[in-house]
Amino acid sequence: MRRLVLTLAPFVLTAVCPAIADDTGADLYATHCAACHGADGTGEPATERVLGVGVGDLSTLAESNGGEYPAGFVARVVDGRGAPGPHAIPGKRMPAWGRLLQEGDTAEVREEAASRRIQAITDYVRSLQVETPR
Repeated sequence: MRRLVLTLAPFVLTAVCPAIADDTGADLYATHCAACHGADGTGEPATERVLGVGVGDLSTLAESNGGEYPAGFVARVVDGRGAPGPHAIPGKRMPAWGRLLQEGDTAEVREEAASRRIQAITDYVRSLQVETPR
């Protein structure tokens, strides 16, 4: 039962709060990402236990990429609309947020809203990176 609740939690939160009043990266991350990835991006152990898969340490993305933050990769994973199936990464439970971050009356407005929010989340995740020794 806990697995079902945690798996559905991001979708329920989005359904309950479809109009996102504050599009800051911190607020979007807190709403859509922190339940699994933790407030600091290092992962939420309880979520990992319930889901049975690792959620990934977002704070070490730059470190594990030779000191370069992979912004394009992060944006594609957050968006997830190009991935096969309902998850941004096949075999993982990461939701594809692109469709859920859309809001507006026209396709153009919805796409612009999703792109702006994906960029805000991507930029916020960049701020979570640990310092890499030089």
